[in-house]
Amino acid sequence: MQCPLKEDCPKEQISKRVVQSRLLLGEGPDEKNFFEAFLRFLGIKGIQPMQYGGKNALLGFLELVTKSQPEFMQVTHLAITADANGNESGTLASLREAFGRFGMPIPDDRRFATNGHITTGMFVVRDRLETVCLNSLRGQAAERCIEQYLECVGYGASPGNREKAKSRVYLSCKDNSTLSLGVAALKGYWDYQNQAFDDIRSFLQELAR
Repeated sequence: MQCPLKEDCPKEQISKRVVQSRLLLGEGPDEKNFFEAFLRFLGIKGIQPMQYGGKNALLGFLELVTKSQPEFMQVTHLAITADANGNESGTLASLREAFGRFGMPIPDDRRFATNGHITTGMFVVRDRLETVCLNSLRGQAAERCIEQYLECVGYGASPGNREKAKSRVYLSCKDNSTLSLGVAALKGYWDYQNQAFDDIRSFLQELAR
């Protein structure tokens, strides 16, 4: 039997409880924490960041949230974000398919769509969130130092793993260091004023309107 999302439910079920009328879905805990910190930085309230567990779990998450919670009837905005991981068009197609599967308006290239009852939005991060965060370090001494460190230790991995490694090297040097991109966001380690975050900032502001 599915948990009705009450206080005695497992923690992973509680995290799926809808408490706001505007939902912002990210793939995992890093994304959830990143968006929570960014919204706080922007002074935006009333948007609930949630994690859906990755692309393969998105449909199951939407099934649970839309059909087992009466609170979803009060949702006016639903935005889904995802990393492109080198396949932006495929990721966009999968998000559109998810909206269509649940009878919701399907956003086009304008990123948002509405049917008068609910507004949907989607944002695909080019490459991955680590890439965006690292782009905010461009031109800084830290960027050069990180590259030199990886060269020094002979680190040679796929681009995705290399981005994660660079992010972790940077974060490990911070006070109260953490290897989690999302926890780092909550601690204020990313400069949200940097132009690297312009597209995400614009999306969040539009979601809040």
